[in-house]
Amino acid sequence: MSVSQGDGVASSRMTMTGTRTLLKRLRSQPILRRLCAGFDGVVRDASGATAIEYALIVVFISILAVSWAAYVGTHVVNFFTSVNTSF
Repeated sequence: MSVSQGDGVASSRMTMTGTRTLLKRLRSQPILRRLCAGFDGVVRDASGATAIEYALIVVFISILAVSWAAYVGTHVVNFFTSVNTSF
């Protein structure tokens, strides 16, 4: 089968077909079969996704807290500097 270089759809289909064939061949190996079975269990487990969501919430809250502290800290320093210069 001849595919021209400009035909990206046909070449991507051939690549996907080749990849599927390769994956089927690799999964037939005993060690890789066990590895793929373990990996499928990890992918289907949703508890990790919940932990990642909570971690992202904590990261965003900490970024907001640090930004707020920097903003308020700058204003407090400016206030006390103006009080100091007025004496």
